[in-house]
Amino acid sequence: MRPRLRQALAAARRRLAPPRSRREAWLQRWLIEPLRGIRRPAPRRRGRPADAALPRLLFVLQDAEGGVQETHRDLMAALHGNFACLVLSGSLHRLRLARYDGGGGELEILRTWWLRRSWSQRRFRHPEHREIYRRVLAEAAPDVVHVRHLLGHSLDLFDLCRERRLPLVLSVHDFYLACPSVHLLDGEGRYCGGRCTPSRGQCRLPIAWLDDLPVLKEGHLEAWRRAIAGVLSGVDGFVTTSEGARRLFCRIYPQVPPEAVQVIEHGRDFAPCPPVAVPPAAGGRVRLLAPGNLAYHKGSDVLRRLIELDRAAADRLELHVLGRAPAELAAVAVCHGPYKRDAFAERARAIAPSFAILVSLWPETYCHTLSEAWSVGLPALVSDLGALRERLLAHGGGWLLPAGDVEASYRRILEILDDGEAYRRQQALAHVRDLPSVAAMGRAYAAIYRRLLHRRGEAGPAAATGAPQPLAAADL
Repeated sequence: MRPRLRQALAAARRRLAPPRSRREAWLQRWLIEPLRGIRRPAPRRRGRPADAALPRLLFVLQDAEGGVQETHRDLMAALHGNFACLVLSGSLHRLRLARYDGGGGELEILRTWWLRRSWSQRRFRHPEHREIYRRVLAEAAPDVVHVRHLLGHSLDLFDLCRERRLPLVLSVHDFYLACPSVHLLDGEGRYCGGRCTPSRGQCRLPIAWLDDLPVLKEGHLEAWRRAIAGVLSGVDGFVTTSEGARRLFCRIYPQVPPEAVQVIEHGRDFAPCPPVAVPPAAGGRVRLLAPGNLAYHKGSDVLRRLIELDRAAADRLELHVLGRAPAELAAVAVCHGPYKRDAFAERARAIAPSFAILVSLWPETYCHTLSEAWSVGLPALVSDLGALRERLLAHGGGWLLPAGDVEASYRRILEILDDGEAYRRQQALAHVRDLPSVAAMGRAYAAIYRRLLHRRGEAGPAAATGAPQPLAAADL
């Protein structure tokens, strides 16, 4: 199918919301909303006086599961008791406002807005989003807004925060702000570093939400970067998780000096765990553990080709996947299915691997699975790229592999397998004793919020409503 026809079909599919979404949007507009004005109000939940007095944070992120959401729950848990945390999540068909109450990490849904027109990255500003943002800022009355990720949202939020003089923090979690491709992989799957390659056609897009995008190199990328550059002057604080991510972001947007972007690593709390690593026997087969949900940008194709190469040569590698894997990779690996974070140690011990293997094709900005591997004493084979490289060089606990080069990586792995002394050294460094805790991460973010609140107090009140009150579902 021709690329332009495929794009047109994708755009048509997106304009037609799923039947369930259309039905719920109709009910929301014509039944639920009118009833709000005539029903007896639900009892308001009364918060403790201390809760009512807490500074209120509004976090903005996409409505999906993944590393952003896991870390975000950790962050809210660390902030609980010092800040009241609200979450505005966005998806193709809805925006949802929720409150974190500290009860086991669950969110209380306060309000859901079904969109009449589905979100699209082609439109940087959306009138419907703008009206919802305006209502949330007025009625939820946050003291600080923190945009954790912009997928599913529009730039209208930046405009409104500036109008209301609300402090705004922006996270660089991946490279969506630099390019809608998110992972900076061109149409041939090669990492471009934010500089477009000569390859033709569409760049590799990681999720179906982006399927209606025009070819990025044909003007859309330039327009996106102009739009982002136009709102950065209204950002009061920038945060990312690695030096490499900071350098790339500041190269794309030179108006942001590197010292304005604070690097805060993701904090994790791990229970003590005896090492699960099984030292490789000289000349024998070894088990490699690939943790996490694997896709092309995470190196699934590299792993497949690596195992196929080994089967045709030394036949020494046995690949185990703990997480989701594409069918092509599952055909050459032992797949154990997804895992819960607190069950990683138990699941890894049952596999009895010698190494973790993390061969992302893009520069990861942190990589939780590397932390998880180290938490169980498992040394890692990682791509010589991004935060994987940074963390390994700073910490030890593994070996670097040439990113994307299957044959060179395979030769290097064979060298590593039979070097018992090097294995013992790196296995001893595979630990998490010096990694930041969730509490340490929370303190670093809290310092940013308090600094902005202090600055806001000195500048005078913002164009907002009165003092925030305890929120319940009936309040909005």
